[in-house]
Amino acid sequence: MKNRNVKLLIKRILTFLNY
Repeated sequence: MKNRNVKLLIKRILTFLNY
């Protein structure tokens, strides 16, 4: 379902934005 990859990507973007 590629749902895990999406969640990982979102977390990565969120972390980058948080920085």
